[in-house]
Amino acid sequence: MAESHNDTPKNPAVGYEHTGVDLGPILKFAGGLVILGIVAFTLLWGLLAIFKHQGASTGTPPRVLARGEQERLPPEPRLQMAPGSTTALKTPDYETKQVEQQWQSDLNSYGWIKKNEGVVRIPIDEAEKLLLQRGIPTLEGHRDAATRR
Repeated sequence: MAESHNDTPKNPAVGYEHTGVDLGPILKFAGGLVILGIVAFTLLWGLLAIFKHQGASTGTPPRVLARGEQERLPPEPRLQMAPGSTTALKTPDYETKQVEQQWQSDLNSYGWIKKNEGVVRIPIDEAEKLLLQRGIPTLEGHRDAATRR
C-alpha cells in the first residue's frame, strides 16, 4: 500500500499554531522601559544639579585629591611609614633600632644625668668593677632582716 502525500493530517486532533508572536505587548514593555529610563535619568540629573548648588553655597573644602601636598597629609602625630612622617621609606622597626642604639650608647659611655646636682653616668663595665671593689652601698639603719641578729 502506498502512502498518499496530501496536506491533511492523519490525526485531525494534533496540529500546530498558525499565528506568530504577538509583538504588541513586547513593544509596549520595551517602550515603557525606555520612558522609565528617561524619567529616571532626568530626575537624577536634576538631583545632581541641586547637590552641586548646595555644595557650592556651603563652601565645603575641596576633595582630598584636589588639595595640595601638605593639605593631604594626616594630622600630627603621624604613624610610622605614613606619608609625611620622619620615618617614611624606612623599615617599621627603624625607631626601635634608634632607641636601642641610644640605650647602648648610654650604657657604654660617660655623661651627665643631672649636671646641677653632680650626677653622672658611667659605662656599665666600670660600674660593675666599682661595685665589686666597694661593695653594694646601703642606707644607714636599713639592714636586711637576715643581718639583724
